[in-house]
Amino acid sequence: MNGLTLVVEGPPDTHPQQRSMGQLPQGEAGTEATIAAMVAQIRDAAEHPLVRDMAQRIAEANPTAPAAGVYMLLRRSVRFHTDPPGLELLRHPARMIAAARAARTADALPIGDCDDRADLGASILLAMGLRPVLTVMARTQRGPWEHVYAGAINDAGVVYPIDADDHVTGPGREAAALRRRTFSVL
Repeated sequence: MNGLTLVVEGPPDTHPQQRSMGQLPQGEAGTEATIAAMVAQIRDAAEHPLVRDMAQRIAEANPTAPAAGVYMLLRRSVRFHTDPPGLELLRHPARMIAAARAARTADALPIGDCDDRADLGASILLAMGLRPVLTVMARTQRGPWEHVYAGAINDAGVVYPIDADDHVTGPGREAAALRRRTFSVL
């Protein structure tokens, strides 16, 4: 997540479509700068009509488990693809929803990596009125953060993970990790 150039997409019908936010610092500072950009994008996207409409549709279809509905959307509607070399590209959630709605085949679905899925999931959770969080994880005690995913936190402080990683077997589960750090979106 760090040592890269951060590029943030705007919502559909905005120009320029992308803006460079500059070089990310190394280490923990780079992770925190990426999360800050993600949180800003999530808050903005949660107000977009496409995101609000998707949140309403998911909540109506999954009234007792809306977060599980978000997980299913992320797994079915976003093909995993890494960012271009040297870039940390944050795709706008509303732009991803528009592309998914326009797709006629699975190959035409929007692409995104874990931060794009996390942005989309957290923005929908926020539009639903839930309390989204972002969790970064690492598979080693001292290595870099390797993965990020969204979740919803309840009043008791328990996080319901929405990890759409291909190795995660269902909603409410998360990839194996030796350490995690959770950031509030609110």
